[in-house]
Amino acid sequence: MLNPRFVHFWKLPVASWYCSFFCAQAEVQVDFSHSYVGVAGGFQNAGVITLEFTVDATGAVVLDASCVETGPAAYVDSFDGPVGTVTSPAMWGEVFTVTLYRAVNPATLRVDNTGGGIAIQGQNPQRIDAVAEVVDIAITGVSSAFELLNVSYVNATTSAGTKLSVSGNSYNFSGASGVLDVSSQGVTGNFSISSASDTDAQGFVLSGLAFDLQDLSTGASGFDNGGGDRKWTTVANWNPDGVPESPGDALIDGFEVILETVVTRDSSPGRSGFSRAMDGRVPDLFQPG
Repeated sequence: MLNPRFVHFWKLPVASWYCSFFCAQAEVQVDFSHSYVGVAGGFQNAGVITLEFTVDATGAVVLDASCVETGPAAYVDSFDGPVGTVTSPAMWGEVFTVTLYRAVNPATLRVDNTGGGIAIQGQNPQRIDAVAEVVDIAITGVSSAFELLNVSYVNATTSAGTKLSVSGNSYNFSGASGVLDVSSQGVTGNFSISSASDTDAQGFVLSGLAFDLQDLSTGASGFDNGGGDRKWTTVANWNPDGVPESPGDALIDGFEVILETVVTRDSSPGRSGFSRAMDGRVPDLFQPG
């Protein structure tokens, strides 16, 4: 993952000095939980679900959700409200849409009957539980780079082989409910969510999504911890691979990074970053000026 909060740095060699970088990830978190708990019925069927996001002048996002069918409209409306922030200034003051629909199979999207989230009226009408039960998700009105961060689920079966698929990539569940980090998959546009198993004894309810909108191009190296040791000096920990040259820009995205050199930051207008002094003082946050 990348985060367009810049650290502009000059590296000063020192022996075995360590410090930490912290950077907050802007994120839109959509919660599909609702208030319907009760008997099953056709009134749960929603059809196409439209999520319209309005971004204010500071990047804060408010969601207005709607669906084609009137039966569950009040429950879909409960998705509404403030849902987080987006990184890209290009989207501040703009409106964009995420649409959930079924491209194939006559079964429809629906709210489940436990208040958990979104299911499909198919094999088991209270879950997404067959490989043919696919939620297609389309993003429109976005002039920045979309980045899918995680997918949330509830009411999942925990029998062996139960998995959630994001555009064909399968993820194991950690329990009956949880959050799957899919950021390393690199989903940057339209995508799909489905069950990776094909029995009504194996499935889940889709309870949420998290994503960010980022600038299309920053020209900076992004820390992705590809080498797994969180060290600044590990070549594989950067995207593209290679330790950033000084002077230069580095993008840190929620990782705690171990520095084996001193990295000083440029706090001039347009730059921002967290830094921790060698004496362990709490880092300051510099916002773009």
